[in-house]
Amino acid sequence: MEKVTIEAREVKDDIEPEIIDTSIVRDVKDGEGKSSATITLEFDKPVTGFFNKDGSFDVDKHFTLYEREVLKGNISVLGKVVSAKYDTEDGKELHDVIVVELEGLTLNNKDKDFDYILEIVNFEDYSRNRMYRDYYEFDIKKAAVFKADDTIRISGNKDETEISIYFNRPVDRVRAEDETNYLFRKSATGKPSDISDLDGQIIVERDGKTVTLVLPEFEDAGYKYLEVLAAIRDKDGVKLADSVIYNLETGKMVEKEVVVDPEKDPAITYINNTTAIKEDTVTVNKGVAVGPIKAKIKGYNGKQLVVETYKDGAFVGTTTEPIASDDFTGTATTNVTITNTASAKYEIVVKVLDGTKVVETSTLKVNVLDTVSTATVKFGATSLTAGSTTVLPYGTKVSELTFPANEEDTIATPDITIVPDGTNAKFTAELNGSVLTVAVTAENGDKVTYSYILDVQKVGTVSGTSATAATKTIVVDVKDNTSSTNAIVGLKAADFTITSGPVATATENVLTINTVTENPNGTYTIVVNEAFTATTDGVIVTVDGVSTGIITAN
Repeated sequence: MEKVTIEAREVKDDIEPEIIDTSIVRDVKDGEGKSSATITLEFDKPVTGFFNKDGSFDVDKHFTLYEREVLKGNISVLGKVVSAKYDTEDGKELHDVIVVELEGLTLNNKDKDFDYILEIVNFEDYSRNRMYRDYYEFDIKKAAVFKADDTIRISGNKDETEISIYFNRPVDRVRAEDETNYLFRKSATGKPSDISDLDGQIIVERDGKTVTLVLPEFEDAGYKYLEVLAAIRDKDGVKLADSVIYNLETGKMVEKEVVVDPEKDPAITYINNTTAIKEDTVTVNKGVAVGPIKAKIKGYNGKQLVVETYKDGAFVGTTTEPIASDDFTGTATTNVTITNTASAKYEIVVKVLDGTKVVETSTLKVNVLDTVSTATVKFGATSLTAGSTTVLPYGTKVSELTFPANEEDTIATPDITIVPDGTNAKFTAELNGSVLTVAVTAENGDKVTYSYILDVQKVGTVSGTSATAATKTIVVDVKDNTSSTNAIVGLKAADFTITSGPVATATENVLTINTVTENPNGTYTIVVNEAFTATTDGVIVTVDGVSTGIITAN
C-alpha cells in the first residue's frame, strides 16, 4: 500500500467563553447615585470585543445595568457602566480578566429597590466563539467586618494535631479549604510550608465560622508560627483586612512587625550558581543547567550545617560542615548532585544544629521536568503517523473504534492505543469523523496537538481464477483500491454475491454459498450449493459492487 501524506488539520476551538469567577469592590456613600463599584470578571480563556480608540471596551455594546429584574423599563437611570478594560499584571494585559467600573449607584434599602443586575454580552474568544448572555447580581451595602479571633485552639498528640481558627462570620468554603492560605514557619523568616506540604487536611465545621486544620505528626515538627492569609473571605465575599499570624506556642495572635524582623531572626536562603533563589521550589526543564546550589546561613556562627538530599522521595545522602561566620555561604550543598538529564524531584533539607538540637531548618525543592510532548499511537500493531492517512482493514467501522480519552482512561483492549513518550506526560484524545486528534502535554506544560486521518480499505478489483463445475468451486482474487498487490482479507460469505447462467450472460441464477475459505496466497475458494455446467455456463462474483466479469466454467 502506498503511503499517502497530507497536511495536518488544524483543530479549532468551538467552545464558547464562560465567566468562571467574579469579585466586587464597593465604594459605599450615603445618598442617591453617590456610590460606585468595581467588578472583576474572569473568563475561562482570553476574550476580545468591541473597542474604543483608547483600547477600552465599548461599554454600550457589552453591558446593560438593570434594577430589580431584567426588563427594558428597569434599565438603571442613575447607575451607569463608565468603563471596562483588561486587567493588568506587571504591566501586561490579562486578556481573560476584565475590570468594569460603575458609577451612580445607590445604597440598597430594606425593600431591595436597588438590587442591581449587570447584563454581559458580545465577548468572543480568539476563534470568534461568542459567549452566551450572562448576568451578575449585586447591590450596594455597607461592608461587613470579617475578622479572625485573637486566639486559636490547639489540641491533639504526637500522631495528630488539630488547630481550630475562629471567624466572626461564615466563611467562603472554597477559599477556606484552599491549602495555600495557611502557612507554617519554624522561625519568623523561615521558609513557609502550607497544608499540602504537611499532608494535612482542612475541615470547615458545621457552624461555618470555625476552620480546623488537621496535621499528622505535627507536635514535634518544630513549627512556631501560623499565618492565615487575607485571601480568605466570608460567604458574601468580604476579605480579611490583612493576613493574621498566630504564635503556636501561646495560641495567641501576634503583631506582624514582631514576626517579620530579618535583623533579629536568622534565615536560611539559597543560591543557584550565582543567582539568589527567592522561591521554595526551583523548576527547570530537562537538559537545562542547574547548580551548584549553595545555602546561605545568617546568624549561626559556630553551629553545624547539615544537608540531606532526597530524590523522588528516596534518601540520597548527607553532608556536614561547621558554620564559620555570621553570614555563611555553605559549601556542603555543592555536593548535592542535581541530574538534569531525566525527570526527577529533589528535596534539599538544610538544618542548623546546636550540638544535637536542630535550631533552624529549611527545605528547597528542585524539580527537573521532562519536555517530551509526543505520543506513540497504534491501531493494533500498526503505528499511526501524525498528519498522514492510515488505511485500516476492510470492514472497519471508524465511528465504533475504541481508544482512551486520556491517560487515566482504562480500556481493557482498545482498538487504538495511545502512550505518551515523555515522563509524566498527559494527553486527551477525541475522534471527529475520520480524524483522531491527540493533544499531548509534557510534564513541563508544553502542549502539542496531533491529527491522525483514518481511512478504510475499499474493494478495487475482483478477478476470477477458476470455476470448477465438478466440485461447484470458484476461486477469486480480491484486491483493494490503492494497489493491485494489497489483498483484502477477512471476507465472509455475506460479502460475496454469485450468479450463474449461460456463458454469454451468467446472470440468470443466484447461487447460495456453502463455504468460503481464505487461501494463503490471498485468494478465496468459494463452494456453492447449486450446480453449473462446464463450458456452457459462466459465473460472476461481486464484492461491494465490483465484479469479476464472466468466468467460464470448466
